[in-house]
Amino acid sequence: MYHAVIYGTPAESEFTIDLPLRTNGDRQHRTIVDFISGKPAQTSISVIKVQAGISFVSACPRTGYTHQIRSHLYAIGSPVVGDNLYRIGRLAANSPINDQIQRLALHSYKITFRHPATHLDMTFTAGYPDDFSMVLSYLQ
Repeated sequence: MYHAVIYGTPAESEFTIDLPLRTNGDRQHRTIVDFISGKPAQTSISVIKVQAGISFVSACPRTGYTHQIRSHLYAIGSPVVGDNLYRIGRLAANSPINDQIQRLALHSYKITFRHPATHLDMTFTAGYPDDFSMVLSYLQ
């Protein structure tokens, strides 16, 4: 599970982005939506908080492609704050929230896997770095 701060306000509080992706799909080596040659890809999104056109979301990739979350969010018009590769012109470049964070506002928050020896599910979470926490406090 990843947490991200994105531009825009999704229309639904929970939804799945189901768009086929092709890795290394353009001259910038981005992962792109490609309805002809792309492979099936799904990312589940849950909106946690919305404030002034900025949203804090949980994103769970159901498939595992390079830049999948970034590409899917960009494709629906809600790129991740601080994403210089997947951004929409001036929207991403001139937001006041950019003063709060100087990098991609995407955080690997939680992972769960089955232990190979005990066969028990193990879950680990990672706290937010200071700059990510500052962005979240801006949304309060």
